[in-house]
Amino acid sequence: MRRTTQRLLAGIGTMLAAATLGGVSAALAQAAPTPPPTPPPTSQQCDAPKPGDTPDQPGAPDKDNIQGGDQGGPDAPC
Repeated sequence: MRRTTQRLLAGIGTMLAAATLGGVSAALAQAAPTPPPTPPPTSQQCDAPKPGDTPDQPGAPDKDNIQGGDQGGPDAPC
């Protein structure tokens, strides 16, 4: 009798655990997805100008020599 009761309680516990996991996964599947993050504004400058800085002119030659490796194009803004 004791062994039968233990098997019955173990079976009920297993069924409850399976139902709990199934309920959690169903609840997560029905949850509303979070919206994607908004992109940053494109008009933002990379850094604040300092006194004495001169702005870059479009089409001016690149003289800063910062690019290295096989990059052949002009410097791109941030």
